Order: sequence, then C-alpha cells, then structure tokens
Amino acid sequence: TDLNDNPPVLQDLGVVTVKEDVKIGSPVTTLKATDVDTSDANKMTFSLLGNSAVFTVDTRSGVIRNMIQLDRETEDYYTIECVVYDSNRLHNDTIQIQIQVLDVSDTKPVFLSTPYEVDLSELAPVDTVVAKAEAMDEDLEDTLAFEISSPYFKIDSDTGEITVFSTLKGVQSSQLTSEVRVSDGTFVSTTDLIVNVYKRRRAGSYSFTKWGEAVRGS
Repeated sequence: TDLNDNPPVLQDLGVVTVKEDVKIGSPVTTLKATDVDTSDANKMTFSLLGNSAVFTVDTRSGVIRNMIQLDRETEDYYTIECVVYDSNRLHNDTIQIQIQVLDVSDTKPVFLSTPYEVDLSELAPVDTVVAKAEAMDEDLEDTLAFEISSPYFKIDSDTGEITVFSTLKGVQSSQLTSEVRVSDGTFVSTTDLIVNVYKRRRAGSYSFTKWGEAVRGS
C-alpha cells in the first residue's frame, strides 16, 4: 500500500504574461503539480495565499483567472503566492508567480500644450519654424504621428515641428487657425494652431514669435 509520505511539487512557471485588455475571468495561467504518492496524484487542490483581489484560482484545475479589469498604466507587475495540497492536506508546496501585464494601445495621445498660439510676420520666409507640437502617450509601444490641415503651414510627422509652407504676404485674415492632429495608430487627438499675422513694420526687417521668444531677422 502506498503511503502518503511525499509532498506535492508545484511546477515553476517563471514569468507569466497577460495582455491588459483581457476580459474579466479570462484564464491567465494554469498551476501544475506532481505527487509521487499514487493515491494523491489526482486529488491535489490549489489555493492562493492571502486574499487576492486581482486573481483567483480554481481549487481543482489550478486555472488562475483575473477578477478585475487589468490596466498596465495602473499596475504592470503582480507577484502572487500559490500553494498545492495533497489529498489529506498533510503536505503542501508553495511557489511565487510573477504576472506581467502587457501593454495594448488603449489610451489617447495628449498634447502638452493646447492650443498653440504664435505671432508671425507676413514676411516670414518659407520653411520658417513657427512652433513645435508635442504630445505624450502612456502606451509603451505607440509611435506618434502629427498632421496639420492648412494651406500655409506644414508639420513634420515625426518631430511635430511646424514650418511655413506658403508665403503669408497678402493674406487677408490677421488670424489663421489650423487643426493639428496627433495619432498613435488607434486614437487621434486634436488641437489648434492659431497664428496671428501682422504686416511688415519697416523696410528690410520682419519679426515673429517662436515658442514665446521674439526672433528678428532682416
């Protein structure tokens, strides 16, 4: 007769990864254990030590599921302690599991300043730097791309640098408003570029404001 004299052994799962957008109750991983005592081989039970508000485990199957909606921006790493018992709970084994929450694109990019407002002479040459749009995104893997809707200005899609695209001389309006967009490939945010255009002040010179600093040229 086989005696219950050996503890069950939990398999080390290392670091388990799960995407932050999995639905509540999704299987995250499965605990696996062995017991050389034949009478206990199929009668082991699993548990999580402590009161976990994030994960739960099926006592028989060892399947671990998330109890809440995961959010990498709030918590990107969890360590949970797991235990397996033999049939009479005479022996047990414990391990720690690291669960890494993987990022998905679920947050919108945000402009660091909104709107952008600058003063610019109508004599500012083509390619004059007007402003630089800047944005941030909490999603780790996102690459931001900028766009602008304007016949007078262009924007570098990578850096956000806005420059003069077409001469402003003779523009009837003293204020030009253009929509600036930033996209992470999933979400789009917008702001305005407001350019206050003024006339030439004296022969041979012009002035414009860039990022709040007065710049003069001839």
